[in-house]
Amino acid sequence: MIWRAVDDDCVRTDGYVDFEKALGKENNGATTFGTTTFPATHGGEARLYVGSGDGLTIWLNGQLVFDKQVHRSAEPDEDAVDVDLREGENSVLVKISRCIGPNGLYFRIAGDSS
Repeated sequence: MIWRAVDDDCVRTDGYVDFEKALGKENNGATTFGTTTFPATHGGEARLYVGSGDGLTIWLNGQLVFDKQVHRSAEPDEDAVDVDLREGENSVLVKISRCIGPNGLYFRIAGDSS
């Protein structure tokens, strides 16, 4: 497995992370992992809004919080996931199981005062 940084130009203002732009079209139809960390001013309830091209699995702070294996194109807010954030740094790992087409996902967090 090779990890590569995703440049800022691969993340759109609407929350779409464009892995095709980051990795190239030859990686469409591949399983892709992405990871990041983000701060939360206060711990507590929050909601992840996600949209994926095909299957999506999400781990938050090492815990599986979402797993949906479907065949679809990525759209904003296709799914909502209630989670508990911890105060300070939180880590997220996503796995996109893409069969064909552009590789990417929508991802945003609502709640907390992060």
